[in-house]
Amino acid sequence: MTFYTIKSLGDSYNVTQMVGLLLTIGFIVAVGVIMTLYYRHHHDSKYRDIGIMLVLVVLFLVGLQIQQFDGLKRQQSQRGQVAQVLRSFAKEKGVPVSQVSVNTTQMQPTMIVRNGSHYYQLDFAGDNHTYTMKTTYLVLAKSDIKVK
Repeated sequence: MTFYTIKSLGDSYNVTQMVGLLLTIGFIVAVGVIMTLYYRHHHDSKYRDIGIMLVLVVLFLVGLQIQQFDGLKRQQSQRGQVAQVLRSFAKEKGVPVSQVSVNTTQMQPTMIVRNGSHYYQLDFAGDNHTYTMKTTYLVLAKSDIKVK
C-alpha cells in the first residue's frame, strides 16, 4: 500500500504533457518551414500538400493537448482537496503536516491517513466537506507500506 505526503501531492510534473507540448511546437515550426518553402516555389504543389498534412497533424495535437490539460486541471483539483484534508487532519491531531500521509491522490468516500505508526480511516459525507474518523489497523507487513 502506498501513502502520499502533502509534498508528493503537490508534485505534478507530467513527462507525457511535456513531450506532447514539445512535439506540438516542433510540428508548428515544421508547418512554418513548409509554408515558407511553398511561398518560394508556388509552382511546386508538394509543399502545399505537405503543409496541409502538417496543419492537420498540428490541429490534432492541439486537441490532444487541450484534452490532457483539462484532465490535468481536474487531477490538480482532486489533489488540492486531498491536501486540504491532510492539513485539517494534522491540525486536529496537533502534528506537523509533513508527518501525515494518505493512501490516495484523489478524493474518495473512504481514505486511510497515516500519522507515524497510527492509521485512521476517514469516512466522508456526501458533500466531501465533513468526515468521521476512526482508528484502523493494517494487516499488511511494514515492508509492504511505502510512503512517497
